[in-house]
Amino acid sequence: MLIAEFAKYLKANNSKHCKPSILTLTQWLRLRLESPCVSNIDKILHREILLATNERGCFFFIAKSDSGRVLLNALYNFCEYYDNYKKAKKIITCRKSK
Repeated sequence: MLIAEFAKYLKANNSKHCKPSILTLTQWLRLRLESPCVSNIDKILHREILLATNERGCFFFIAKSDSGRVLLNALYNFCEYYDNYKKAKKIITCRKSK
């Protein structure tokens, strides 16, 4: 459910730019965690993940529980798979055009 929601956001926002999907994930998580809860997805994210900042102003995500750690790992792995899929698709397209 959460990964499907992120996938929609990724598809809508990453098609314009050729940036790694992990950057889109950080943007999406930050946007969801800084805004008040509107949906069940927001409630889950607020319950499982903490957005923290240090004295330099850098932000990072902390899992509040084991299930939060699993969620962060699943989102990160999805980003890696998505980027690998895009690279493979680009290679196949280049080979077909030659």
